[in-house]
Amino acid sequence: MKKYVDLACSMGFNEAVYFDPQKVSFHDADILRDACKANYCGKHGKYWNCPPGMGTVKKREDIFYSYDHGIMMQLLTEPLNSALQGELYQEVATSVNMMGKALKENIKKEYDDVYLMGMSGCTLCDVCSYPVEECRHPDEVVTSISGNCINVYRLWESTGLTRPGMDMTDLYVIILYKNKTQSHQDQSLNKELTI
Repeated sequence: MKKYVDLACSMGFNEAVYFDPQKVSFHDADILRDACKANYCGKHGKYWNCPPGMGTVKKREDIFYSYDHGIMMQLLTEPLNSALQGELYQEVATSVNMMGKALKENIKKEYDDVYLMGMSGCTLCDVCSYPVEECRHPDEVVTSISGNCINVYRLWESTGLTRPGMDMTDLYVIILYKNKTQSHQDQSLNKELTI
């Protein structure tokens, strides 16, 4: 199973680590949802893959816990300030998400239910169809880690790895995946996952 960690690092991530989705805490969910409501990124209420379009915290927990395996990747860059360098930060976050998509495609060769989370909201469409129509690209969307109510930094440190100092910016991607032999109930639940 070490092959996905090795593959992630060969794709340019600085580190990668497996984790058990069943052991992830949603302790910070309310804090993260409040941060989303503050709308510093300008995406709250405008996209299917950001709150409230993603559904309730309970829905996110149920979906997350329905997966058997998780892998988390870290990419380090020079210091970036998302507030002061918003355009550059979004560009880097989009690149990191693309790296995550490439790894997702490799995992899909062995697992038929693979879910990708990244560092920012979706950038696929110039204008999202939310809330008028369904998502146009449910299989391509990268949902926000924090929008999924996951404290990415707490999760990273729970694996035994540490974050860099202030001289680096750390960006993350999470991929969840299941064995092909999941129950019908689990498969139905995860169809809701794609917004």
